[in-house]
Amino acid sequence: MKRFWGKFESSLALVLLITISLGVIMSLLVSVPSMIKTRKMISSQKKRIQELEWNLQRESERKKEEEIEREEPELPSE
Repeated sequence: MKRFWGKFESSLALVLLITISLGVIMSLLVSVPSMIKTRKMISSQKKRIQELEWNLQRESERKKEEEIEREEPELPSE
């Protein structure tokens, strides 16, 4: 294999192994920021879902209490 600085002798298998390894490393470096961004987004969406579920449960309980109050007859005041 000829390089800019001279001739470099190596087996083809070693050259392929190094080239593939460098390709894997470069692809990881490119994809890691995207994976981090996706995980942050998923985490924030899970928190938002929990908040909405909690609000829905609270609202449902409040409506049930209102229905119970409507159904109960008021006692006459003496």
